[in-house]
Amino acid sequence: MSEKKKIVLTAAATFLVTSLLVSALFVFFSPNQLNSVNGIIEKYYVGDYDSQKLEDYAAKGAVASLGDEHSYYMTKDELSAVMADITGSYKGIGVEVYLNEASMIEISSVFASTPAYEAGLKSGDIIAGVDSLNASADNYYDVISYMRGTSEEGAAQNTMTLHIIRDGSAMDVQISRSDIERQTVFTNDIGTLRYIRITAFTETTVSEFAAAIKDLSGVSGIIFDVRDNPGGYLDAVTKMADMLLPECTIVYTKDKSGKTEYYKSDGDCVKLPMAVLVNKNSASASEILSAALKDNGAAKLIGTKTYGKGSVQSVFQLKRGCAVKLTVAYYYTPADVCINGIGITPDFEVNLSEEASKIPLSNLVYEQDTQLQKAVEILK
Repeated sequence: MSEKKKIVLTAAATFLVTSLLVSALFVFFSPNQLNSVNGIIEKYYVGDYDSQKLEDYAAKGAVASLGDEHSYYMTKDELSAVMADITGSYKGIGVEVYLNEASMIEISSVFASTPAYEAGLKSGDIIAGVDSLNASADNYYDVISYMRGTSEEGAAQNTMTLHIIRDGSAMDVQISRSDIERQTVFTNDIGTLRYIRITAFTETTVSEFAAAIKDLSGVSGIIFDVRDNPGGYLDAVTKMADMLLPECTIVYTKDKSGKTEYYKSDGDCVKLPMAVLVNKNSASASEILSAALKDNGAAKLIGTKTYGKGSVQSVFQLKRGCAVKLTVAYYYTPADVCINGIGITPDFEVNLSEEASKIPLSNLVYEQDTQLQKAVEILK
């Protein structure tokens, strides 16, 4: 039975309510009215209730009222899942997943030498459930938290049963989680061209990237692939751009007060022709790298228009391990453009075929990848 008690907002939560709500919410609720609602529930509600859930829903509603898809309240489990993606190290099974067009949780890639790899999981497998937890778009983060053991239910089960759908057939896979170091940079040489795919900008991406460009002897050009890369740390992408560019502006940010912060590169740079592959899912840090190289004349962009996420978020910790992720600034490209809601138009617009666009990039072969073929053509 859940404990019946009055919800008392902490100082941090009170700040959240009083400073983040939009006018529509003030029409109905002030901090005093929220306390009044809590008091009415405590005094009159006949059933049992979970005071923590009441607090979580109040905070979620407050941030949601901003109408900003990049600002949201996170429970402890949700925060753990997000931070694992950003840091690049976590306990799990070694897969990347996404919500496909059918709103099903699909495996996009399997990391080598991980439990998922050893269990025979494949890109394209659908995760229909884990143990007794059914998977859906509504509980996407719940499924991830369960597999990583960051939820209370998942932590109790180191070994789990994944309910997999492969090519229309159902199968169960027994698997145990282990420590995972997420690889985010993948390299391959195409003749004398160095192909570097970057899947995220995490704490470990900078060192992976540095290793990928350390030895460029015999390399005549570089192709960076940030397609389907949702972004990550601003600090990571600016350090990576600094390795590539001569002395120039990489990006600058402007906050609510109008304060600007510039990120610049030094004189050390890569003196090779470069190209960047982008698509509609290239967002945030991916767009910062793309715009920095494009605007400074260091690379040509190939593919389709990018997502258009020109905002910067900070995470504010609250009690019980919860947090608020909040948009605190907008960023501007070296050409003084805020691409938020606009995106970046590539120098060469090239679409994948309808068939190729349905294949995860990690499984796309060169003969199917018209965007990569164009980059090779330009740099040769």
